[in-house]
Amino acid sequence: MFTAAFPPDFSAARRLLANWYGPTCWQLSTGPQYATLGGLWAQLTAEYHRPPGTASLEILQYLLAALLLHIGRLPRPGGLTPQAGGDAYARFHAELERSYATTRRAEDYADQLGYSVKTLTRACQADARVILQAQRLLAHTGDPIATIARQLGFTEPTNFGNFFTRRTGTSPGDFRNTHRV
Repeated sequence: MFTAAFPPDFSAARRLLANWYGPTCWQLSTGPQYATLGGLWAQLTAEYHRPPGTASLEILQYLLAALLLHIGRLPRPGGLTPQAGGDAYARFHAELERSYATTRRAEDYADQLGYSVKTLTRACQADARVILQAQRLLAHTGDPIATIARQLGFTEPTNFGNFFTRRTGTSPGDFRNTHRV
């Protein structure tokens, strides 16, 4: 949900933002990590909620970058690692990130990567990246659901609706109404 220039380009922050398969929630207890992250969050929130025209984009960028850098140093719950699944998974993940909006056909990824369709079919069917992006777009934009469906590579909005409902247990419209920011 960030523009290319927001936050500033720090490799640790970039890795965290690109880590769609990583943890979505860390549970922090009291202690130095909690105090650091809580303090940064409080500063970020205070700057964001300043009177119109007085918030500094640069301060917001650097506070967000600092927050992401600190989150990136946290231990990963459950021992998740970026290379979970080995080389095939890492290559598939990179290709999926590059072209998920263009194609989601297992055959296309198999041809591109030199794997069998069977090897990649399960990964394509359980495509968490598409669901995550769909949820972000539904919650944070006012784009029509049909437009979001096309952005994510669906030829028909009904196919997107069925896919989303199967994966999340709720329709895109219901999800948007519940999670609208």
